[in-house]
Amino acid sequence: MRTTTNMRLMMTMALCVLFSIQSGIAYNFALDIFGNANMDDTIDESDIAFIREIIGGTQKATAFADANYDGRIDEKDITQIQSIIMGNETNLTIVDGVGRNVTVSVPIENIVTIAGSYGPEMLLALGIKPLAISESKSHAVQLQDMLKDVPTVGSSNEPDSEAILGLNPEIVHCYENFYKQGSYEKMEKALNSRGIGLIAMDFHKPGNFDNAIRIMGYLLGRQERADSLIDFEESNMNLIQERTKNLTDEERTYLYFESSKDFATRGPGDNTYDAIVLCGGRSIFDDIAEPYPTVDPEAIIQRDPHVVIKTPDGFAATNNAEPLIEVLNSLKNRTGWQDLNAVKDGRLYFLNGGTRSVHNSIFCLFLAKALHPDRFNDVDPESIYRQWYNKFLGIDNNLVMVYPPSESWQ
Repeated sequence: MRTTTNMRLMMTMALCVLFSIQSGIAYNFALDIFGNANMDDTIDESDIAFIREIIGGTQKATAFADANYDGRIDEKDITQIQSIIMGNETNLTIVDGVGRNVTVSVPIENIVTIAGSYGPEMLLALGIKPLAISESKSHAVQLQDMLKDVPTVGSSNEPDSEAILGLNPEIVHCYENFYKQGSYEKMEKALNSRGIGLIAMDFHKPGNFDNAIRIMGYLLGRQERADSLIDFEESNMNLIQERTKNLTDEERTYLYFESSKDFATRGPGDNTYDAIVLCGGRSIFDDIAEPYPTVDPEAIIQRDPHVVIKTPDGFAATNNAEPLIEVLNSLKNRTGWQDLNAVKDGRLYFLNGGTRSVHNSIFCLFLAKALHPDRFNDVDPESIYRQWYNKFLGIDNNLVMVYPPSESWQ
């Protein structure tokens, strides 16, 4: 299968997106908090110096120079930045994931998250137990003990506003997409009438991760914890980039990636597609320029992938491999699949979507090892996955998230 100009263009665009997101040189994002006057990744003394230059007329005002969000840039902004640095500020204005300016009293202690399983997992990783959560089939088994006494308040797209108001949280955290779709209009009005803010912010997207986590670290008074989470992600992503950066088109591994629904894959514009490119893969359907295509089963056989990965969303993690084996056996029994190179070579893998969650770099490590076991033969993604849970949640996670075990991939 030859690489067309359009295919190369889409792959290049995906790489550019990921490299700009996950740069190996320090942090590569502008922190969306008012007070970040010089538009870098943190708030420190350099922002005070920058404000003085704006006041003195030697610098132009930036989007976040108005630290106290009063419409003027003056000495009061310097006072606000000093308070942020010292950790004794009482209010912060941030830009959330859908571009809204939101002013919040800090530090937040009582927060409701209606962002599926991702919201609770990230809050717990930051050292905060949510006041309430939304119902989710994909709440990881390993989180159940930590969340067993936390009430649920409806689903992510249909939250129970009355139940949330009854808990009187300081803030409610939600998914960006559901906010954009207008799912929360009525709830937001009810919250605002009680002085409760709503923040739309995703933690599970590579392009949002560093900024979103650091913002939440400031809001919760957990900046050091947020930095540690970012460092963990950066370290893994840097490793992947270093080992895949010089791959030629011919060296990329042809992959068929299937999500929850039969014959549903991912294409340009989706995070998983970008991750596949970053990790040295190439989708056998990269000529389809849409993010969530459903493909012709016969086309999979014709294009004959070298690797097949099945990653269902919301698949409950278990303590044994039987459910994963059943899924893989059902794939092998599809018409014509016994003749696929991936099946004949034993490169048919189940990868639980929970490996992504709020630690996308671990998902990418699994992808990278599946695609290029020779380049990642010294990397044990399952061990790194367990390290994350031990380091940030203080629990042992021995659930079976992949099959066959990644140590056998070759």
